[in-house]
Amino acid sequence: MVYIADWDEFLVKAEALFLRRPDRTRYTFKYRHVDSQLVLKVTDDYTCLKYKTDQASDMKRVEKLNNLFLRLMSSKKLENDAARAFEEAKIQEQQQQKRKQQQLQQQRRRGHHKE
Repeated sequence: MVYIADWDEFLVKAEALFLRRPDRTRYTFKYRHVDSQLVLKVTDDYTCLKYKTDQASDMKRVEKLNNLFLRLMSSKKLENDAARAFEEAKIQEQQQQKRKQQQLQQQRRRGHHKE
């Protein structure tokens, strides 16, 4: 299981996962006092998304995620939400891939300038 470092990415993927399989998706969180870390986990037994933080300021984000899941679990219009979340997740993944490609291109250019 790999931790997702970016909160926005975790949020979009967690929502999309729930909307894909609302009957199988579980959301848990665990606080470890020993190392002062909060670990959030969303899984449907096939895909597991995890996010960890030790920042107290992230509690507002956790509250928003809780509200999102409560809203989705009580929603009667999951199909519309699922389509929207799937499209948003797809767009965000494309944007991330584009950013990574741009970073690689910049690194390559810098490498050529050093020589």
